Amino acid sequence: MKDSTALVTMKLTFEGAATTKINYELFYRTTSGTDLLALSLGEERREFGPTKESIGGISSLRFASDGGRTVEIRALRGQPQLFGVVAETETPGFVLDTLGINGARFGTPLAWQKESFSAVLAARHPLVAVVAYGTNEVFDEEAVARHAERQRQFIERLRAAVPDIGCIVAGPTDVGRGGMAAAERVAALDEAERSTAEELGCIYFSPYQLISKEGGFIAWQKTEPPLALSDGIHLTARGYSRLGEAMAQQCFNLRPRAE
Repeated sequence: MKDSTALVTMKLTFEGAATTKINYELFYRTTSGTDLLALSLGEERREFGPTKESIGGISSLRFASDGGRTVEIRALRGQPQLFGVVAETETPGFVLDTLGINGARFGTPLAWQKESFSAVLAARHPLVAVVAYGTNEVFDEEAVARHAERQRQFIERLRAAVPDIGCIVAGPTDVGRGGMAAAERVAALDEAERSTAEELGCIYFSPYQLISKEGGFIAWQKTEPPLALSDGIHLTARGYSRLGEAMAQQCFNLRPRAE
């Protein structure tokens, strides 16, 4: 949201949402002292802008409503930046925050403003971080050692923000394109990520090894229904579910090595 005409709307659609109290937290940044936003919840409306209280330069606004109401956030003046909204019920349960971005690499989060990222991460205080990068890097020219160093830097950044955070690292998947050079690089990246993860006391899950044991990427393409797509890089929803089930099973049975 970097435009004075920008508008974002959100409505929860899970069963029972209309009668469930939802606690929201909106993260935003104002770029000048005159920026102004409006929050609408049905007929209710409030305006807000710069605040002296911020998390690493990012402000937050907390509010509550029943889940049946549409949340509308509109930029009224200036160029405020909207980063996201957390919506949680008051019932204890499992919370998943995801930072998945197409085409991302370890260098992606390392390029984010460190102070803001660390402060927001500390405020959320996750119990476990699942770090999954590597497949995009198969087709890069970056040295494997440099990739492992970026992995180390990112995990250290997570721990600097949340010292007691648990750590699970998922490496690259196998690929079905790029020939022998890509096949050798996947294996090298997998081994480098495993070594770094274990050195740092993280659980390591290897999609590459799992797929390889089941015949490789091409075999996953040929299953019925298929587990991998024809682009030679991505898996199907069923394939990713297969990885998720395997990773969960491994995590239930393994403990990270002592540092």
